[in-house]
Amino acid sequence: MTQPVPSLPVLRLAGLHLDTLGNYFAALGLLRLAAHRWPAVKGSWRDGVFCLIGGPDNISELEAFVLSVGEKGEWTPYAVNLPKSTTSSTPEQKVRDLALWLAMETKEAEAVLALSHVATGTHRAFNPVFGNGGKTGNRLFAAGWKKAKDAILNEPKPSAKRKQIIATARQDLSAFLKGEACSLLSDYGAACWFSEANKKYNFSPDKPYCKGQITPWAMLLACEAFPLLVGATSRQLGSARKGTGAFPFVTQGTAPENEKEVETLTGEFWAPVWSKPLCVAEVSALYKRGRAEVNGRGAITSAAFAGAIIQRGTDAGLAEFRRFTLLRTTSAKTFESRLASVHPLEGRSVCSASEACQADAVSNILRFRDALPREFKKGKRWEFRGLQGPIDKALVRLASSNGNENAWALLDAVFASLERTANNKTYRKHEPALALLPVSWAVSLLQKEAAITPEIRIALALTTLRADAKEDTLFDKTIAPLLAYRVGVVPSLKNTWHKLKIAKNTPLRVEWSNRPLADNLAAVIRRRVAVEAESHNPPPFNTRLALPLADADVFLHGETDDSLISIWLDRFLLFDWSFLSSETHEALCKVVTRRFDDFHTDSASMLYAFFRPLFHAGTFSKLSDTAQPTSGMLRSIMAHLERGDTAAAFSAAQNRYKALLVELADFGENTLASADPRRLLAALLLPASPSGIAWRFTRFQHPQLTKKEQTK
Repeated sequence: MTQPVPSLPVLRLAGLHLDTLGNYFAALGLLRLAAHRWPAVKGSWRDGVFCLIGGPDNISELEAFVLSVGEKGEWTPYAVNLPKSTTSSTPEQKVRDLALWLAMETKEAEAVLALSHVATGTHRAFNPVFGNGGKTGNRLFAAGWKKAKDAILNEPKPSAKRKQIIATARQDLSAFLKGEACSLLSDYGAACWFSEANKKYNFSPDKPYCKGQITPWAMLLACEAFPLLVGATSRQLGSARKGTGAFPFVTQGTAPENEKEVETLTGEFWAPVWSKPLCVAEVSALYKRGRAEVNGRGAITSAAFAGAIIQRGTDAGLAEFRRFTLLRTTSAKTFESRLASVHPLEGRSVCSASEACQADAVSNILRFRDALPREFKKGKRWEFRGLQGPIDKALVRLASSNGNENAWALLDAVFASLERTANNKTYRKHEPALALLPVSWAVSLLQKEAAITPEIRIALALTTLRADAKEDTLFDKTIAPLLAYRVGVVPSLKNTWHKLKIAKNTPLRVEWSNRPLADNLAAVIRRRVAVEAESHNPPPFNTRLALPLADADVFLHGETDDSLISIWLDRFLLFDWSFLSSETHEALCKVVTRRFDDFHTDSASMLYAFFRPLFHAGTFSKLSDTAQPTSGMLRSIMAHLERGDTAAAFSAAQNRYKALLVELADFGENTLASADPRRLLAALLLPASPSGIAWRFTRFQHPQLTKKEQTK
């Protein structure tokens, strides 16, 4: 007969929540303190509230223990007495003095507490959570801890007033743990972690502000947690690379998006939250490991930490991360913590194929982000760049909610930074490189879209203008992808367009400018035909996808949103379309395919069907197998359309078809015309369905007799 499993007492402490960094620390401190009395006690977070498991049987027993500690003053001492150096000391001397002090002049407890505040390397690195080694501005955290300790310390012969204060403190402990209002309040120098301890202005002439709003129990329990916030030895020894790397779950803040944000963030703390009960030793191991890795390295920036969450490079078993920003608000000398975002981790344990592609894409984006020019201080003034900030914010949002909207926003941010860098002479000198993103991620995103609009299909088809000749011997290897005409990028490696870099000098092939989309597409056609392609080569417009004819028609008639096409085009240009597996190609074809295709007989649609076979060898092969058009044949047609002379372009195309032995019907004088010849020229870049074009082109040919009619 099996023995029944004994149940463990669970105390839900509503006052220890995740809304402020101070309350998070207080929960850790209470767990560490309770372990002195109940060694097997564990803690976990449920619905944003801290729970003690396997410790005291009820809340009264817990309160009695904490009251005893407070009245006797048996807290873990909080004092970070760093070695004092003269103002003339060099950074190297300060590091040496600190290392000697930690090794020879401190006790173990004092050394552990110090290592949570400062680390040694090539220079002293301070944990931004604790300011400059335990102080920030006029806030001395050790002094605030002592003030809180003395506020509830029991005296041998207390006065009546003191007895009243102790009685109030007893009531406040219960209220604090239960999330109720407290009475014995002050600031205790803890406003960096507890937003309630900041000055509260109420615009009253008698009492313009309140100095402090927290109970001493909050400060004391929070300080009990600080010895846990120490990285492993490997982190301490590796802190020479970046200061924040020495401290677990601490990163640099997101880069600024505008000039006013420069130097407002001192750092960020990504608080790990777990739903499974952990004992103090397990929590300590969690912090010592501080695992948040991306691209094989520890995450020391906000963007890298977000990437680690997306790539599952964090500790397994965690429920979420709470990102607290440490920012300067009313004073440049102090900082305050604010809950900036919540990043759920549950449900990310199983990595699907689409998420694996997303992880690979994020790796490439992070490398590009790190290569971009960043803000730097020149004397007392900061030089603002604003290139990394949009990417940082977009990565953090994607790590918070893995939805299509956030994924597209990340691509928008990456392209915006790419374009801004390419358009600035100073930024181009750094030559930041970008490895194009895996196409499989784009496919997975498109499959999740509620509706695939003509704008999406047109942009998708345009981006597949190929730059690789591996599977197409007729395609010229020298022709660049569309991204090279959009911004000034060149291959990072010779003859390969998989990894690009921004050229120091803008290449001549950059034809894109701030003008209508149709004009830009026409400029790309002109560049490819008149400058880059050899006269005897096939037209350089082969693509991997074919559009439904109806999409080309709506573009021809100006019924599409060109600005929306441009947005989608910029997103898709960041992907590597030079090679598509059969599975990926099949999935893309399903995205682009429509169920029906209307037959239009208006002038613009018929002219498009008449010119398009000359611009695409694959389409021309549907009409004839005796010859192939060349790039040289297109130059006169292109020139006439650019001048707006549709009749001359039609006549030139007729001559080309005759030279290629394609029989045309004699229509006499051409009556077809286009209201916007330049838009017609731009539309010739759209890879419409070859079979659809051939079907429509039959209107320009002699009627073919059936076999039955021929026998008669």
